[in-house]
Amino acid sequence: MKHVVVQDIKSETKVGKSIYLFDFFFLLTYGAVTFLFGSVVHSILRVPFYIFSGLCAIFLTMKSSWNKKRRNWESLFLYLRKDRNIYYPLINVSAATDKDKKRREEANVNE
Repeated sequence: MKHVVVQDIKSETKVGKSIYLFDFFFLLTYGAVTFLFGSVVHSILRVPFYIFSGLCAIFLTMKSSWNKKRRNWESLFLYLRKDRNIYYPLINVSAATDKDKKRREEANVNE
């Protein structure tokens, strides 16, 4: 008989159907900072600045495609803090796209 062992019993609190509590507060804080900096931006560029900032906030709270258990902001944080000799993404070659395979070849050439 085979036993399944659960490794992670961590559940996040949801605010709505698809948004989690941490993401909600992240978006709220990001929006507040955006509106604070909006006064520094020229009035003609203010609306595009808000749109761009909103798209960036949504992207940062999405799940990362490289680190499945993390958000994009966490992946970027790890990438900026990384030790370049140790941290690199593992790519499943059989499921990788052509773009991923090309990146892997470039990484192997640089080593």
